[in-house]
Amino acid sequence: LVTTSTEETGARMTRAAGLLSGVGVALGLASASWAAPDEWRLASRGFDEGRVSAVAIASGQSSLLYAAAGSAVYVSRDGGQEWQVSFRAPAQVNDLAVDPAQAERVLAATDQGLYASFDGGTAWSLVLRGAAEGQNEATVVAYHPARPGLALLGTRGGLFVSEDGGQRWREVGVPQEARDVVAVADDPSDADRLWVVASGGLF
Repeated sequence: LVTTSTEETGARMTRAAGLLSGVGVALGLASASWAAPDEWRLASRGFDEGRVSAVAIASGQSSLLYAAAGSAVYVSRDGGQEWQVSFRAPAQVNDLAVDPAQAERVLAATDQGLYASFDGGTAWSLVLRGAAEGQNEATVVAYHPARPGLALLGTRGGLFVSEDGGQRWREVGVPQEARDVVAVADDPSDADRLWVVASGGLF
């Protein structure tokens, strides 16, 4: 579970795989307040897909949330009270990311590539598909918190970067043992430093 707090807005951005399994919620989405961290409520009631695999919150707009469950992306515009299906992908959705600079930009990493919405989840399109069989599974996606327009995508076949908010992508050269990417993290103290977790270790 990875959480980033923004003091200016009080918003919290959280991305998780196997969401909240550590607190006994393995198949749904739950929420709590820092003021009452022991009081949880089920927030994903009504989801008609499988377990929740990711959740993303728009920076500065804590009422706008996206969640992935199975092959569906859900959106809530009232802080998680009500949810609607925003997009049904052709494969499992593994991760979500919302651009902290432009909340209408949303990325969904799936088993069949990367999908993007640039209008707040109304329309979606495939923006990156792997070139080789078995290498197009997009595992993790993230926007850089301090560099507007910069996004990172990890796949089973390598690491990709976008500098225009997710519209165009190019592959980043990484060692062979780092090509099976399962997690990425930006160093908050150094905007040029990136950490990558792959099947071959931490890079």
